[in-house]
Amino acid sequence: MKKQSIHLVVAFLFSHWFVFAADDSCFKNSDADTGFKVSVLNVGQGNCTQIFDHTKGTMMIVDAGSSKSPENGKKDDIISTNFSAKSGLLALTCIVSHPDKDHLNWFVNLLEGSFKQNPLTIYLGGNIEKYLTSDDGCKLLKSLLSRDHLTVFSLSHNLTKEAIQSLLTEKETYENNEDSKKHLGYEDHQFFIAAQLRKTLVPKIRPFLLNVSVPMHGDCARVKATILGANAGHCPKLKPNQDWNTAEEGEIVNPDENMNSIVLRVSFYDNFFSIIMTGDATGVTTDRLIKHSTPETLFCDAMIACHHGAITHESNNAPWVAATQPKYVIFSAGGHAGYHHPQLDALWNYAKSTRIATDHPQHHIQSAKRLEDKKLGDDYLIIGTLLDSSPTSVPNKQSWIEFQTTKGLFSTHSSGMITFNITDTTTELDTQNPHQKITVSKKQPITTY
Repeated sequence: MKKQSIHLVVAFLFSHWFVFAADDSCFKNSDADTGFKVSVLNVGQGNCTQIFDHTKGTMMIVDAGSSKSPENGKKDDIISTNFSAKSGLLALTCIVSHPDKDHLNWFVNLLEGSFKQNPLTIYLGGNIEKYLTSDDGCKLLKSLLSRDHLTVFSLSHNLTKEAIQSLLTEKETYENNEDSKKHLGYEDHQFFIAAQLRKTLVPKIRPFLLNVSVPMHGDCARVKATILGANAGHCPKLKPNQDWNTAEEGEIVNPDENMNSIVLRVSFYDNFFSIIMTGDATGVTTDRLIKHSTPETLFCDAMIACHHGAITHESNNAPWVAATQPKYVIFSAGGHAGYHHPQLDALWNYAKSTRIATDHPQHHIQSAKRLEDKKLGDDYLIIGTLLDSSPTSVPNKQSWIEFQTTKGLFSTHSSGMITFNITDTTTELDTQNPHQKITVSKKQPITTY
């Protein structure tokens, strides 16, 4: 009997130890903060960034488009590889910086494929008129409006989901108007449709927006997303000599989509690490942000460069670099045929930043240089080699320069997908090109003001 009692006690203790051990392995680890993964995908000539919260099972996608597929794989392959359905994914937030195809034309594939059943919140940057009148934009709107569990924000105009549906119906009515088609050519008919929609849209115009919080599914303690600015081309109507702050209601809209891009900042663990994503922002966009923002909101650790590294319309200018001071800069760019991204001047502006990282193993990046620009001097940060790929018959032709650098400048075209793995104590940067695998770990907080 005594032996039997001892066996019972041992069995009892063992069973409870097993339960506690199982409890520890199952729940302690699940409660642990396993951090975030920020991936800038190699989508060719376009933009696509994924922010995945390993702990909460939520995801943000900032832009999803390409006008030129990557050289090593089709767009659909990259979608299926990097956005495969995750069984634990609870919610999805999407940001469309502006309605250019190389920033949005993958969203339909994503939202009707891997994430068809997920609750979705989406922010549409740039003028809603372009979504309504472009093929890719229209396709996205129709896909969105067919979903359940959708919250949609139109940043350029104050519109509900029902109002957007009504505008789509109105647009289709004008498209099918045979009388107007008879008297107008194709382009004139498109202008006619846009003009008719504008009559409905004008009273709904939103002004230039600053510091709009994007809820991250109730997890502000670990991650904060803020639209630093949108609608930079929307300016109040002013009387002669009238101060901007005393303007009457009403707006003048500059329809330039790049100027009106959303500029988004996401920070992790109380600014332990932060990244700014700029869409195709121009100098007007960034100048307005500098004028109306505090230095703390613009300062960042990583930057996805404006407009793939272009310098047109003052994108990536020196004042913007001085205001943001990134340690890492990513140029989301594809094959160089016809696009010329990133430009040498943009690279140079970021490379001169006092905080740009200089502790990387040597890696390569290609840049475009206008032939009429000054020659590459010894002060140009890196050793450059001219490539024989510049078309000689095209006016304003480009030279391509291949750099070897140890600075924190990366192009998805050269380095493949670029990933930041972020926890509350460590940030690691990893490029996916098998010939340029770089991992950098920072044990101390990166951001200092």
